[in-house]
Amino acid sequence: MRGSTCEDPNAQDKFSQARSGPGLEVRERRLMAMADIRREQAA
Repeated sequence: MRGSTCEDPNAQDKFSQARSGPGLEVRERRLMAMADIRREQAA
């Protein structure tokens, strides 16, 4: 990304949408799955 998000309110809006959107949920679920796999490997 070029420039500051403060300069572009539209980019800031997109960023907040991305943070609260379904994409974040999927990312969190993937992280949880990765943690579970690591836990199984460590056991």
